[in-house]
Amino acid sequence: ILVDFYDQLKSGTQGYASLDYSFSHYEAAKLVKLDVLINAQPVDALSLITHADRAQYKPFERTSDVHAQITKEQAARIVGNLNGSSALTVGESAGFAGLGGVINLTVEENKLRFEVNLDAAERAGLKISSKLLSLARIVRDQNHSRKS
Repeated sequence: ILVDFYDQLKSGTQGYASLDYSFSHYEAAKLVKLDVLINAQPVDALSLITHADRAQYKPFERTSDVHAQITKEQAARIVGNLNGSSALTVGESAGFAGLGGVINLTVEENKLRFEVNLDAAERAGLKISSKLLSLARIVRDQNHSRKS
């Protein structure tokens, strides 16, 4: 799939480049529609069609510049709505991992630390490397007991 190729070609060469091509054939591809949800609603302007093998990486590419501040209650609701989906949730507020977020970033003694909620990772179908886990503080959902 070529997306914005011509625009990028012209922009990158200040309008000097051109492309001469002839159509050869159609080829079947495994494509999927990727919807970006905001407040649990799909936003058509952010939706795209991509190859199935790249679909898991596209959300990060499309939303890497998005920043939002949400309350603890909103975080709990969002995490609850994502329950069972393969979404990696990352937060930086006290108790985020205990509310069901997968990774929570914290600052302790002027050092960046992180917590990993194994229950949330398992629900999302995410596998976390043992090397990464050895560096993390392990937490469980608030209804389970905590361990370090």
